[in-house]
Amino acid sequence: MFVTGRLAGAAPELLRQTQGRGHEIASHAWSHEKGADLRLEHSRRRISEIAGREVAGFRAPRLRPVSLSETAAAGYRYDASSNPAVIPGRCCRLRQKRKIHQACGIWEVPASVLPLVRFPLFWASFHLLPLPVYLAACRLLLAWDGVLILYFHPWELSDLSEKEIPFWIRRRTRQRRAERMDTLIRTLGELGEFRTIAGYLGIGIG
Repeated sequence: MFVTGRLAGAAPELLRQTQGRGHEIASHAWSHEKGADLRLEHSRRRISEIAGREVAGFRAPRLRPVSLSETAAAGYRYDASSNPAVIPGRCCRLRQKRKIHQACGIWEVPASVLPLVRFPLFWASFHLLPLPVYLAACRLLLAWDGVLILYFHPWELSDLSEKEIPFWIRRRTRQRRAERMDTLIRTLGELGEFRTIAGYLGIGIG
């Protein structure tokens, strides 16, 4: 779970409970506010203090560009900020590598995109595509790469009413969204094994 330093400080017990259930705790910078200072090292240290374990991973808010050398210098061992696809209004990263690799002394763990067409399988695609189509894309990528890296937000399964939340998410009830997520988790569980990123990379977290 990627969490901001600010949120970790506001809900330390929830963070520890989540970790106790087997989830990896990683940094999502200090704040998710647009344009905010990432405070790379400070957020890593603060989250680590609260979790009581090393924080190995980082994912930038809104997947904003961050130098891998900066991330490595801040003490992280992997960076999961890359979404090597075209997302209108957000990013165009067709030249970025699609698979997990090492650079600047750190692992880079891109979000999953389909080969060739570079279609992203991120959270928005899950809500926009018919579920059978999304599941078929996940199966295809698992068969192609042997690994699938998806990411979602807790608020996607909340009882949303705020006008800022896109209609294409609010058009389904909370129960229906939860049912779709349950189907996704069950299907992927039948196709493979869920692992933390650090565990997959062989990074020991003390």
